[in-house]
Amino acid sequence: MPSEIFVNIVDEGLARLGEGTKNVIYEALEADYAIRRQEIPIKFVEFSGVLHDILGPAIDPLLQFIVNSFLTKINKEAAASTDLNEAIQAVAQILRDY
Repeated sequence: MPSEIFVNIVDEGLARLGEGTKNVIYEALEADYAIRRQEIPIKFVEFSGVLHDILGPAIDPLLQFIVNSFLTKINKEAAASTDLNEAIQAVAQILRDY
């Protein structure tokens, strides 16, 4: 199922920041933004905005990793000229359609 694949990719991406940081981000998402880990696929746009609020634009490479990894897993290609915000919107739409 695409949402399970997506959650696993988010886990993998956040783990690149370190397990402690990943856990702090998940705790902040739930406590401060009412986004549980399992809800990230249906709230991807909001999730990416929260990461920007918390970590600033330095999080863009991680979001790009999440987008590209997900699209690769479901055998879709991202348009080369698509900016990150458009790519996030496109992935959010794919996730909503499932």
